[in-house]
Parts: sequence; structure tokens; C-alpha cells
Amino acid sequence: MCNRADGDYSTVGGGLTNTAGGHYSSIIGGATNTAVDDDDFIGGGINNNNAAGSVIAGGESNTATGLGVVLGGADNTALSLATVLGGMENTALGAYSVCGGMANTASATATTAVGTQGVASDAVSTVLAFNSDSSACVSEAGQALTICADNGVFINGVDIDDFYSRRRRLHATDGDDLRHAERLVSDHAADADADTNTVMKFVDQHSKQLRNLEASTDTMRSKVAGLRVELDTLAARVTA
Repeated sequence: MCNRADGDYSTVGGGLTNTAGGHYSSIIGGATNTAVDDDDFIGGGINNNNAAGSVIAGGESNTATGLGVVLGGADNTALSLATVLGGMENTALGAYSVCGGMANTASATATTAVGTQGVASDAVSTVLAFNSDSSACVSEAGQALTICADNGVFINGVDIDDFYSRRRRLHATDGDDLRHAERLVSDHAADADADTNTVMKFVDQHSKQLRNLEASTDTMRSKVAGLRVELDTLAARVTA
């Protein structure tokens, strides 16, 4: 029933049957938690075990080792610089991998698995697993995002899966629908040609007006120059 702080400079703040065995290890509270190696930390919870400088913030029956981090939840495992954000039965094995939700696995380097039954097994991949039947959602390739969502993927309120499905249906449509689509394209093309002609006429008309204005400006400049000559002549006469 007693807590034990066996390592040098180790600390157990409270709780029941907690053991801080590594040097500089700490357990704040909870019950039956074990910090085996140096620099381990357990914030609280029950039946948590960590080693090799890892951190368990709380929860139940979590395991962390190799500088892994488990922030909470139950039955989660974080190894080799990996992190479990929370949830249940998540396993973060790859270095710098991240898990959260339920029964996700991030096994390769720099992977992320979030949701339910996500499996990120390709390096530098992310899996967002939201299947309604909790079937596995497995990464398709490295450096890629894999999304499994039975009820759609929405961006700004638009279901992009439905959008691409409609495009596929358009390509697979029968002859009548295809000819109708071609007529629509042709009609829009005719409208575009008409609008282009109108714009060209507008530009041509105003170009002519600009040319006339430039000619008038040149005439005015010529008259001003002649007037200056006359003024200079008159000034010379007055001076004489």
C-alpha cells in the first residue's frame, strides 16, 4: 500500500503503491503506477508504466518508453519519441508518430493516425479514419493523406466526395445526356464569342476617340508654339 521512491532524487507525491524506480523520476499521484527508468514522469492515473525518459500524464494501463508520451486515455502505448494524444488502445510505434482516438496504429516514422481503426504504416503518412463500421483504414502510400469517411468529407459545407461522384457520373452518362452536355458547352461558347465581339467593338470605338484626342492635342501644342513665337517677337519690338 506504500509508495516507493527508490531512485536518486526521485519523487512520489501521493497516491497508493506507486514506484519511482529511476533516478530523477517523478510520480505525482494515482495508484499502482511505475516509473522504471531515469527521468520518467507519471502525472497520475492507475496501472501506468513508463521507462527510458518517457511521460504519461494520466489515464489507465498506459505504457510509454523511449521518450514516448501518453497524454491520457486507457491501454495506449507510445514508443520511440512517439505520442498518443488520448483515447483507447492506440499504439504509436514509429519515431515522431502521433495517434489519437480508438484502436489506431502509427507504425512508421513521422506518421499520424486519428479516428478509429486507422493504420499509418507508410513513412510520413497521415490517416483520418472515420468508417461507420469501424473497419480498418490503411495508409495508401508514403507522404500521402488517406481519408476513410463513410458519410462524406466536407470542406466549407460542400461534400467533396459527392462532387467528384457527380463528375464521374457525367463522364459515364449515356449518349443523350452527353449530347445535351455538348449543346450546353456549344451555347456557352457562342455566348462567349458574342461577348468578345462586343468588347472588341467597345475597345475599337474608344481607341478611335483616343486617336482623335491625341490629334487635337498635337494641334493645340502647335498653336501654343506659334503663339509663343508671336509673343517673343512682340516683346522684342517693345524692347527696341
